[in-house]
Amino acid sequence: MTEEIIAFLKRYDEIEKLVLEQQMDDFQAKMSQFEGDEKTYEEYVLDKVLSEARMQMVGMEEEPAEELSGKSFKQYISEMALEDLIEVQDYCATMLDSEVPLSIINEIAGRDDREVIISKALAAINDTPWTEEELLNSEDGENKLFEMEFNKVKAWFSVLIKMNYSDAMKIVIDRFMTYELTREFVAEAISSYIEAFPDVSIPMIISRLDEAKEDGIKGPCEDLVMMLAAIGKEVKNDDVYMALKTAFRYMENKIYAVICLGEYGDNRAIPMLKGYINRHQETIERDVFYEILSAVQKLGGDTSDIQDPFCDFDKNGNLKTRED
Repeated sequence: MTEEIIAFLKRYDEIEKLVLEQQMDDFQAKMSQFEGDEKTYEEYVLDKVLSEARMQMVGMEEEPAEELSGKSFKQYISEMALEDLIEVQDYCATMLDSEVPLSIINEIAGRDDREVIISKALAAINDTPWTEEELLNSEDGENKLFEMEFNKVKAWFSVLIKMNYSDAMKIVIDRFMTYELTREFVAEAISSYIEAFPDVSIPMIISRLDEAKEDGIKGPCEDLVMMLAAIGKEVKNDDVYMALKTAFRYMENKIYAVICLGEYGDNRAIPMLKGYINRHQETIERDVFYEILSAVQKLGGDTSDIQDPFCDFDKNGNLKTRED
């Protein structure tokens, strides 16, 4: 990589940090736009701030840059060979605090060397460590940061999405299912790819959950349930609902299934959720009880006929105070 492009990217990274800080400062004035029923406060803040900052940075990518002899970053990378462009993408993924610039993702995805690009993406997905343990066992792994290394895979997911390439789905899900536990940012990156192709991912996820149910839906299957619910909010069908309903029955940690049913938004789940409370008065945990109450209300159900095993509510359905 040239010193010129490194200098530009360092300035790009610093400016994005300032933009993000400014967006966070300005956000409170926009709280009237928040729709609490759709997203949590934290999710809304993150989505809003990141999307607006991203739009501002796209503008910078199209402006003439002194470091690049007056060319815009977008023009500069359009003149690079594919191998050099991929090197820039890897540099951004591992060295910048910000996301890989959209111009890089778009430029790689738009090149004519489609088969070469797909091969490079699949190699990164297969060869890059997905856990800290894998990184430490890799060559020179002790000198690398796991999150930065995995950002390479995240960038390639973005490229494949831009290319509308869904054929990596089985590879991605197969590898994800081999880990009992993955870091949240890993699951989120994988989710971005899986959720981008619902026609392909939904049948695969449902099949995996069906295979796992007899042993209890846990570990990576919990993440698959949450991904399915997220996809299902936009692509509602009976197969998704039945899979979420089955997940509730077989999931070891019921809270995840309850949250997913509430987020999915199908009120057919109300009788099942209410019935679960009433059938498990002696064994239900308090956090599960309250999560089900919340989900039933979110789905438009009446909670006045739900038996309260913890006696937290008075006869009028109001939460008791300490004085009560």
